[in-house]
Amino acid sequence: MSASAPYALRLSSANLLFGLDWYAIIGADASLEARRIARRCRATYSTPVTANTMSVGLATLVERRNRGNRQPTYSAAALLAH
Repeated sequence: MSASAPYALRLSSANLLFGLDWYAIIGADASLEARRIARRCRATYSTPVTANTMSVGLATLVERRNRGNRQPTYSAAALLAH
């Protein structure tokens, strides 16, 4: 569990997530495994999975996600590390 509550910062071009819980991905299909973990945790947000990613960051926020909001969502920590 995160030490602090997750927080989504909505910008004009993207959403940045702070305070994610990170889970290791084990399996051949990383995207499929990441979606399974997100469903099991009932996450409202998840980080994008790429070919080099072996983990997924998840957050469950109390507020409802705006279905009309099609902006990409990124982990603030992953962007800083990159």
